[in-house]
Amino acid sequence: MNKHRLVYLYVSNGSSPYPTDFDMNVLTVDHFASMFPQEGFCSLFRLLIDDGVFDEILVVIESSRSPGTLNLGKNFDLVAVPNIYNLKPLLRDNDIMWARGGWRSWHDFLKKWHDTGHWLLFYRAASNRGAWPFWDIVFDDLIKEPFQDEIGRLYLPINKPINQVMFYPLIIHRIYDVMIGASHIHDKKGQWRFLPVLEEYRNRYGTDLACIMPGGFKNGEHTNQIISTVKEKNLNIFFPGMVHRHDLNIMYNHSRLFVHCGGAGQNDRGPLEALCCGTTLMIANPEFHPPFFRHPYVFCIDPRFPEIAAEQLAYALTTINSQHENWRQDVHRFYKQENSLEEVVFPQFKNAFNLIKTTPHSKKDAAIRALLNNS
Repeated sequence: MNKHRLVYLYVSNGSSPYPTDFDMNVLTVDHFASMFPQEGFCSLFRLLIDDGVFDEILVVIESSRSPGTLNLGKNFDLVAVPNIYNLKPLLRDNDIMWARGGWRSWHDFLKKWHDTGHWLLFYRAASNRGAWPFWDIVFDDLIKEPFQDEIGRLYLPINKPINQVMFYPLIIHRIYDVMIGASHIHDKKGQWRFLPVLEEYRNRYGTDLACIMPGGFKNGEHTNQIISTVKEKNLNIFFPGMVHRHDLNIMYNHSRLFVHCGGAGQNDRGPLEALCCGTTLMIANPEFHPPFFRHPYVFCIDPRFPEIAAEQLAYALTTINSQHENWRQDVHRFYKQENSLEEVVFPQFKNAFNLIKTTPHSKKDAAIRALLNNS
């Protein structure tokens, strides 16, 4: 009996211009490889193996910096290849391939894989590769209902998993009014948009909110001005820099409100992690977040207009402060109800993969019809 294996193309972190020999016995120390065991999708993959949905899973990183391998568990491995074509001899004919995002160096490789009669799945991850026409199924965490587009690609609603072992509520004192983002600090993440709101809040309500903004700074027109603006306006913001996810969990729990003002992206994990910790959310662009984000656990803010945003911020903080002492547990229960790895995310993928893996690619239309009708 053929074994069912999922091949997950995770990221490209620098590609060699052509395939080069590499030692499969060398341990990769690529940054993305080291971080993957902490990712929510790694937790999901372990469940898929433990439940027997897949016999094996192979995670792939394109990395000319540190080719090699990393064992993630029984029948669960990661390989870092210097060039995507180094993956070809490692593939099996009945593999199911799933690409996260897409890099230019992958295009021809993926097209050939699909054109030779193999399943090819896709998660956009805020990339612009959704236009590539050869995806069979697009996993989409921003939609409620499945649909098929004019060229036959199925868009299947799914939920994004996070690492629930690392993020959970703690019984600790809240020392920050607002946590501003939980990722790299750069223009697209929108941390800079919140500074005029804090200034307007002080002018209107006479209070300096205690804030924390974790993450390393990246160059950007607006981001480069954050530190000087904070000093000039004397805003109360603590910058801890890049922190371990264990420390990030503590920071979520120390905060009354988590604010995400990003004007791009796709379902950033910061808001999901905050909810899982029981921290109430405030988001600027709901279209970049999952449909289940809703009041009273999720507030909206429009940082384009600081006068309005300051009122929205005051309303959110007043609402949170008026809640009972178990409010954090209520927010956490809401997260578990809507995005629990075991009870929500895993069943979605299990149902989809059980159908995909037993359907030859030549009969994919039948599988797509079934997924449309059963989702």
